[in-house]
Amino acid sequence: MLKNIFLLFFISFTTRFFAQYQITGNVLSQEANKPLKFATIQISNNAKQFVDYTTTDSNGLYSLEITKAGRYFFEISFIGYVKETYEINITEKITQKDFILKKDVTELKEIVLKFDPKVMKVANDTITYNLKKLTDGSEKTLKNILDKLPGVRLNSSGQIIVNGKTVKKLLIDGEELFKNQHRNTTENVTADMVKGIRYLNKYQDFGNITGFNNKESNALDVSIKDEYKNKITGNFSIQTGYNLKHSFKTNLFRFGGKLKFGFIGDWNSIGKQSITANEYNQLRAISFDGLDKNGFKVNRFNNDSPKFLEPTNNIAERTNIFGALSLIYKPSKKTKISFLNISSNTTQKQRIANSRIFFNNVNLNQIEQKKMGSQFFLNNSILEFGYQPNNTSFFEYTLNYNPQHSDEDTDINNQFSGTTNTLFQNQQVDQYSLDQQISYFKKVTHKTLLKSTGFFSTELIKSKLNVSGNTPVFILNSVAPNTSIFQKQILKKNSIGYQLESISKFKKHKLGFSQGIVATNSSFKNQAVQLEDFNFTTHRIDSYLNATLKSKLHYKLRTSTSIGYKYVNLNRFETSFDNYLFTPALEIDYLISNHKSLGFEYKYDIDLPKNDKVTPKKYFQNYLNIKQPSTVKNNQLLPKHSFNLYFSNFNSKTGSNISTNLGYKYAPNFITLNTIVDNAGTANNFAITGTNQQQINAGLFLDKKMKIKIGILSNSIFYSLRERNEIGSSSNKTSIEYFKQKLGIYSRYIKGINFDLGLEFEQNTFEVSLFNSITKSTTTKPYLILNGTILDKKITWNIATEYAIYKTELAKTKFFRLNPLLTYSIKENLELSLEGNNIFNINNAQITLNSNTINYFENQTIDTLEGYLVLGLTYKL
Repeated sequence: MLKNIFLLFFISFTTRFFAQYQITGNVLSQEANKPLKFATIQISNNAKQFVDYTTTDSNGLYSLEITKAGRYFFEISFIGYVKETYEINITEKITQKDFILKKDVTELKEIVLKFDPKVMKVANDTITYNLKKLTDGSEKTLKNILDKLPGVRLNSSGQIIVNGKTVKKLLIDGEELFKNQHRNTTENVTADMVKGIRYLNKYQDFGNITGFNNKESNALDVSIKDEYKNKITGNFSIQTGYNLKHSFKTNLFRFGGKLKFGFIGDWNSIGKQSITANEYNQLRAISFDGLDKNGFKVNRFNNDSPKFLEPTNNIAERTNIFGALSLIYKPSKKTKISFLNISSNTTQKQRIANSRIFFNNVNLNQIEQKKMGSQFFLNNSILEFGYQPNNTSFFEYTLNYNPQHSDEDTDINNQFSGTTNTLFQNQQVDQYSLDQQISYFKKVTHKTLLKSTGFFSTELIKSKLNVSGNTPVFILNSVAPNTSIFQKQILKKNSIGYQLESISKFKKHKLGFSQGIVATNSSFKNQAVQLEDFNFTTHRIDSYLNATLKSKLHYKLRTSTSIGYKYVNLNRFETSFDNYLFTPALEIDYLISNHKSLGFEYKYDIDLPKNDKVTPKKYFQNYLNIKQPSTVKNNQLLPKHSFNLYFSNFNSKTGSNISTNLGYKYAPNFITLNTIVDNAGTANNFAITGTNQQQINAGLFLDKKMKIKIGILSNSIFYSLRERNEIGSSSNKTSIEYFKQKLGIYSRYIKGINFDLGLEFEQNTFEVSLFNSITKSTTTKPYLILNGTILDKKITWNIATEYAIYKTELAKTKFFRLNPLLTYSIKENLELSLEGNNIFNINNAQITLNSNTINYFENQTIDTLEGYLVLGLTYKL
């Protein structure tokens, strides 16, 4: 209660003490009197000194503040319009002023790039790409267009990167059609639909409160041609080929008007993956976005991605049915309703040969052959409702529902210390999560914004495990060995909470406060025929108070300082304890120029061990592993320090781009596993406390334009993990290092033929100090991609080649991959295609990898995805 009273007092105090002069209004076009969104307003004083600037929102509204009355110069600019300057005498606390711009019939030379050909226009926080200069007509999808834009790329996670920054929103015809599913969107919006593309560094979304920019983020805005609006458009394609490989795909869209929708349907037996692990996790994280800043997003029982989202290299066969439906209804400027549903139903097969050496006893060697058949289903439905009656308040509601089902059969041939046995395992998991969040924003004065948020989350996981064998499966203490086991688990979790936030502005600073409570109740129940049944419950309450000061020390230098305070009350295993935690954070962002920035972040946080780490009884994890009672204390504090340094530079004169980041994380205590293998080959896993965990991650991306048609690409990634843990009863130091390098040269816009030539290299190094053991695996992939058009662009062709070499200490595998793609436009709306992937390995190829843990070394030989060659037909609506 005292915390809430203190918070309300401070909000009231800052509201009155830091009152300033506010100027608000609209920027309109003279011809149609329509609002100009993302127009720039800049203020300077009588001495011509810069004071502040802003941009209009999606409704053409702006808001600016100054610290004292007087005469000021307002400079208004917008691409394609004549720049205007107004002198205004500010005397009132609130001034309403509209500005009107007229079309400029001459070229705006001050914002046009100076190199030839002119491919971009850069104005303040907006980059507009000249697609006529950047495309050649061979592009089939939006992704093909983005691949040719200077400074734009899709990373390995499917997210769009512009000038080193991850794009938060991909707008299609002004709306975020499939939310953060950038890969699916760019691969299904066809190139002929695209009218223009621009990057907005300060996009203000629906629900933005004028003057506070609570909905501000960066965005890539893709405009659609008028002939594709206000009707259903898209295409249908069917493919079939050798060895019963088939594919059917459709994408349907309706752009323009109050109702917009998109539908993507895909059924294929050629192994294409419709959604990645990263994309799936981003969908689940859409709820509780406002709570993440304070570290209080819901901790789920199962944070692992479904197995069918694993990398393609680990899969021998895959059949996938995928559907995505997006609906956006905006009946008025005040109301917006959006719905997104993504479903995937997958069956797949895996064939893996493992060879393990256990560190606690190097004489215990295990060799196994596994054949797995799996069925997976997931569904993610997101409903959002927003209502903004005026520019001072906003209400939003979000619902995220996520059911899953998996059924996996595994046949195992296991050889351990000279003994061979055969096992069969079936594991079924049914689970769902339901998240709901309600938020209300209110601008109480022109200097203070209040936000209140309430949320509720529930999660349920039910699993069944059946294992049978021709020999005893597990040797358990005081229990006779058995040739079969059966286990059921039920996990439940409910979380409810609220958060109050305030933002107060004064001079060049913003002071924010947040206070909230999250209450969580969870239960874990385990039933096994061969083990003692057990269940336990956990009750946890997190209360927090956080203060954040954002300062604009200079128009180039911005800082954000956060001081957090947590109070945690935990009841678990019939014990109760309290913890008071202090969590500071700091961000510094220096804008060297419009497209060059340097930043630094620091964050400190503390958490407690989660339930699955401190289970008091043993249970089966699978045919190979038993989870033993933990030695971790219930009230073990787990502090973490995080540092991040980043730099980004985009040369708007040449189109070259460089971005780099360096991160360091340190955890004095963390939860890890100690694995002890018994004489039957069972891995007994004990959750223990490790010490001195240090992580380093670094990245460097360089795209150097030698000429407008030729470029050099370099992408480097480095990751290092060092920690102290235990192997058996002995102390140990573990070191893991990962390095990936891509280096290449490419051409764009050359008539007839273009190329990508380069080399990809990966290296994993794993070291255990206790036995002086070092293992290393490398992957080397030289590649060449050729593409072009012939017969007046009726025929487009692409040939991608790659020679892959996988190497470990024990084995070396290599194969040549050839991926051809040929399309022929029969008519304007009918296209014939021939597509192949890895066509020299139609019946699988094998690769060799290391898959190490801190307790054993494992060498894997894996059957990779079958190649295919299919003939297809595409019909365009």
